[in-house]
Amino acid sequence: MTTNIQSIIDHPEFRKLNRTRNLMICGLTAALLGLDLFCFMLMSTLSDFAATPIAKGTNINFGMLFPVLLILSSVGVASFYSWWANTKLDDRRRKFLATLANNQDGASNERL
Repeated sequence: MTTNIQSIIDHPEFRKLNRTRNLMICGLTAALLGLDLFCFMLMSTLSDFAATPIAKGTNINFGMLFPVLLILSSVGVASFYSWWANTKLDDRRRKFLATLANNQDGASNERL
């Protein structure tokens, strides 16, 4: 027995799950974009500092650290979202799916 997709989309618990997930995604996206903007502003205003070598005689300068920090912050945000979704969102999703399965079983039993 299949469940009507529109009834799942209209379900209040599904809407809550979607809203929670979308708020977290939008918040993390805004935070990451803000961090990127901050790093780009630093790179543009501190160009003399960015051109300074980290150690004497090396070709590695402080400006090379900004992209590394951006990559690491992206990995950190993705790791946080993965942890959050696995610990907070999955339990609610399982309960919702169990509710749907119980409702579907009840509906199929009533038809018999």
